[in-house]
Amino acid sequence: MKNLISWDDRLTIDGDAIDADHKHIIEIINRFLAKVGDFQSAEELVAILEDLQGAAHDHFRREEELQRIIKYPDRDIHFTEHQRLSAKLEKLIEESRPTGGSYVNVMGHKVSDFIHEWLFSHILKSDMKMKPFVKRAGIKPVAKSANAAKNDNPNDNKNISDNSLSEKRIISA
Repeated sequence: MKNLISWDDRLTIDGDAIDADHKHIIEIINRFLAKVGDFQSAEELVAILEDLQGAAHDHFRREEELQRIIKYPDRDIHFTEHQRLSAKLEKLIEESRPTGGSYVNVMGHKVSDFIHEWLFSHILKSDMKMKPFVKRAGIKPVAKSANAAKNDNPNDNKNISDNSLSEKRIISA
């Protein structure tokens, strides 16, 4: 399966850390999609899925914090989706570990179906619903050096830098 996914600016949500996370997740998904049907071992399949799991875990945490800051009304529903996606990915990883021979590629196709569900149902539908709330909250991306990030004004909740999100130093009210 070689239908790789390209980032498109229409997918932009915050112009900052959430978009960077989505781009990173898409890179991992593309690595996976490029291998579907050609996995040589379960370890190879599981390694990519574990990369996706780590990226998703970090992303979900950042996204949930952003939702808190912008007072996103569907936070609970979105959180439940994150839990469902995480649990399903964990189950697929566990199912993939003992696979061998040609079955590893059967699992690759099964995981591919899940990835498309994640991409199209979650990112393109659920995550995009946040976009107007981010805009309404007036959150603007700020390009900061590491030194400038240390001097963040804790009373300024209108600017969330990539550094502040990725290092759990989100500026909030």
